[in-house]
Amino acid sequence: MTSLFEEVSGSIAFKAAYEKCKAELAAAEADLALSTQKKRSVAAGEAEARMEQDKLETYQEQCEQLVKLETRLNLFKLYQCEHKIDSSKEEAEKLKERVDKNVQSKVLENNYLLEKGRQCVNVKNSLAKY
Repeated sequence: MTSLFEEVSGSIAFKAAYEKCKAELAAAEADLALSTQKKRSVAAGEAEARMEQDKLETYQEQCEQLVKLETRLNLFKLYQCEHKIDSSKEEAEKLKERVDKNVQSKVLENNYLLEKGRQCVNVKNSLAKY
């Protein structure tokens, strides 16, 4: 019945062109779907690349911050070592002064005792004469 209607209306002459256009439309829709899919995958790839770039930049910033903090820590440790060295030098000087005073005191005591010993010997010798 459809074919009879197409013959009577004269649309059968346009059937081949219609089928051709219909096939081109299907092909164009398939190409559009493929292009859309490619566009989405490229956009997803770009987004992933941006995320990776951001992660890389964050990692590099954290590495730089770590280096700065380690440098700062090492400088602080160096400061502490220098402070301990200075404190130790001061303490050593104080101890040396005390030792020098003690040595000087012992020398004076020994000289005093030697002098007293000589005086005792002189007194004994004087007493021995009598």
